[in-house]
Amino acid sequence: MSTVFTPASEQLELPVAAPAAAAADGEKTDVVLLERYRAALDLGYCQAVADMIGGTVTAKRVRDVIALSNAGGHIAHGIKREAYVSAIRKEGIKPLTPEGSHPDGSSYWTSGKEIFGQGNARGVNTFDTTFFDYGHSYEHSDTRTVMTIALTNRAAVCRCLGTSIPFQPDGCLDIGQTIPRDAIHLLRVEVPHAPAFSHEEARANGRQAEQRMFELLEGALEEGYEAGGETAVLMDMETAEKH
Repeated sequence: MSTVFTPASEQLELPVAAPAAAAADGEKTDVVLLERYRAALDLGYCQAVADMIGGTVTAKRVRDVIALSNAGGHIAHGIKREAYVSAIRKEGIKPLTPEGSHPDGSSYWTSGKEIFGQGNARGVNTFDTTFFDYGHSYEHSDTRTVMTIALTNRAAVCRCLGTSIPFQPDGCLDIGQTIPRDAIHLLRVEVPHAPAFSHEEARANGRQAEQRMFELLEGALEEGYEAGGETAVLMDMETAEKH
C-alpha cells in the first residue's frame, strides 16, 4: 500500500482544527466549541456509522470526525464520476447538478453527520450521502473499487469566491459557483480485488475502500490539509487481500 501526498503552496485556513493543525497555522484550537459538538452527538448513531464502515473504525472516531467538521466549518463533496476527476484536478468543482437553489446549477457539500447520512442507533440512511454513495465511483472496473472526496472549509471557499456562504452544522450546502482547485483538497482511495459474484462480496470490497477513506478524512481533519493538494491511498492486491 502506498500513500501519495501532493502538496500545494498555500495552507487552508482552519478556524478550528486539531492541535497539530492549529499549531502549524499559528491559530488556537477552540477546544470548548469542539467539546460541545462532541457532547451533543448520539454515540448510538456514531456506532451505527462505525458498524457500516467496519474494520477498526469506532463510534468515538466517528464522533470526532463529525465534531471536527462542524466545529471547523469543513465541508465534503463526493465525486461519483471517475471521468470528472482529471478535470477537477485542474479546474476544481463546477456547479453541474441541475437541482438546487441556483438557476445555472449547483455543487452539493455536506458537513458533520450529513457526510455519512441521517439516522440513529438502529441504522443510517446512506442513500445520496457523500461518504457511502457519491464518494464511490460509479465508473470503475470489476476488479477495482475507487472513492474520491473533495474537502474544503467555509473560510477557504469564502476567501476564494470573495463572498460569504452559509454554513450549517450537520447540514447540506448547495453552491452555485465553481469551487477553485486551490480551495479544495482531494482524498482518493483505490482498492484492487477479484471480481465480486455476490452483493456480500461487492459490499466487502466497498467497506475496504471506506475504511481507508475514513482514515484519510480523519487524518485531514485532525492534522490539517493543504489547498490544491491530494492525498491518495493506492492499495496493492496483496495488502487488499489481507483486509
